Amino acid sequence: MFEYQSLICALTEMDYANSSLYDWSTALGEAARMAVRVTDRDELIIPHYIHPERLATLKTYCEPEHIRITEVRQDVKSGAVDLSDLRRKISERTAGVYVERPSFLGFVEPSCEEVAKITHENKALFVIGCEPTSLGALKPPGELGADIAVGEGQPLGNHMNYGGPLLGIFACKGDQLLRQMPGRIIGSTTTQDGEQAAYCMALQTREQHIRRGKATSNICTNEALLALATAMYLTLLGPRGFTELSTVIGERTNYAIEQINKLPGIKAPLFDSCHYMEFTINFDQAQKKVSEVNEALLSAGIQGGLDVSKMFPELGQSALYCFTEVHTHRDIDMLVDRLRLILGV
Repeated sequence: MFEYQSLICALTEMDYANSSLYDWSTALGEAARMAVRVTDRDELIIPHYIHPERLATLKTYCEPEHIRITEVRQDVKSGAVDLSDLRRKISERTAGVYVERPSFLGFVEPSCEEVAKITHENKALFVIGCEPTSLGALKPPGELGADIAVGEGQPLGNHMNYGGPLLGIFACKGDQLLRQMPGRIIGSTTTQDGEQAAYCMALQTREQHIRRGKATSNICTNEALLALATAMYLTLLGPRGFTELSTVIGERTNYAIEQINKLPGIKAPLFDSCHYMEFTINFDQAQKKVSEVNEALLSAGIQGGLDVSKMFPELGQSALYCFTEVHTHRDIDMLVDRLRLILGV
């Protein structure tokens, strides 16, 4: 667990990491409550494009504490946070501002440093949610000015297993935040001669089985097995291997965008921005519904993209596709050929 924490700190460029939470969604909920405790305020600002299930979990965490969730607009062309809208909405009530990089829809938020500046000028905490495999290519949360970093550790050497269990990444900066961080903190101690002696649980004072009614979190179980797998995965890859992983995923993403864009009547990606791993495909010009496309793909043994048209109606008939290191150029070409048949072009 100590090695896992150390690796997560190195990956995110944060000072401290706990020995894991349940998943990204609950890590976000804990980050919201932590920001409220630290600042003594009652509002969290979030982006418009966020996974509905992640938002539902956040609301579950915030509602009992009467934490207000405020949405900030994002540009429908680039996906970037609307900085003028953020300036209008941030106030003395704002405990934290949350952004995702890459976002739920795959575009890379270009204005994190500006968001961090606005957030800190208003004495709030800046929270970044990230896809960890992207950190071999993109700037880490710590370099972008984040006070708290959260994310999903499942891609780091853990199998899918029909949707769970998952691994919540949680890291922060500074001693003040460390004392309010949920979960367990494993420390290393030394002998009087300076030799490493033992590992021990250094902090766990926030949990209900110790603090009871005064607890700041109800998290009393970590995902130790998955955290261990993550530590082994990161150790085996090493810095060079991890950078290669991010590069390969980025290359496969760009290759898929290039090939799919050759199909008439399709726009990919929908947002004019850099994308990593995921991007949206719009079928409006082809006059096809996402449900029709997915049904046709499934009949050919291909899992289609996530239908986001109901989540975000302003995006029209759009689907979210994902490409990682396990998808070869041949796989992508097969998808493109099948889409060509479906579109009749």
